[in-house]
Amino acid sequence: MGDNLVYAVRGSSGLALRRGLGPDSTTIFEDKENPKENPCSAFQFSNDGRIFAYCDGRKTRAFEIASGREIVNVELRRTKHILFSPRDTHMITYEPYAIYGQKVSADQKPEPNLHVYSIADGSCITTVVATKEATWMPQFSDDESVAVRLVGSELLLHKGCQFDHYDQKIIVPNTKSSPGRVQVRTLNPPFALITAKNFFRSDRAILQWNSKGRCKNPVIVTTL
Repeated sequence: MGDNLVYAVRGSSGLALRRGLGPDSTTIFEDKENPKENPCSAFQFSNDGRIFAYCDGRKTRAFEIASGREIVNVELRRTKHILFSPRDTHMITYEPYAIYGQKVSADQKPEPNLHVYSIADGSCITTVVATKEATWMPQFSDDESVAVRLVGSELLLHKGCQFDHYDQKIIVPNTKSSPGRVQVRTLNPPFALITAKNFFRSDRAILQWNSKGRCKNPVIVTTL
């Protein structure tokens, strides 16, 4: 038991993938080039465990574990988070948003810090700006038909991983001196209200659905 388990180890000597837990365990991948100067800042397995992605301070890379086939290899040095879509069709990387430094774009705005890559061919299909680390992560439906991003106080609904444009936008205006309010709505327009509850003295809420995420199944709301 555990002889075929593949796991990642990150330490002062670098990053490694190992197979097995016993004395016969083997190393199937290593990245030990200057671990102190270029420490591994993020790594992530795909949902099916077939692909491994990491950032070693010099590049962001993804490859198939079984064959070693490289899928993505780009000069993203500051990647802090890596996310795979539910069906592993796309990989999303997040770098901390920075407004300082040289502006190379024509409009002199900061460079996009969220990149979306196609697993099929490794191409970068779109880049967008995600200013807050707490809310950068898109939320997907289980079949990847819809992805939702929180941008400021707006919810942007995208078809699949087409983050270059949104299909629907939901805006909830701020109201002063009002309690926090959690709403559960249907996903299709006109986004009919299913249930709502007010929470006093709460700054944010965490919603935890069951694994299927269907409206008839329960959701746990935790306020902080």
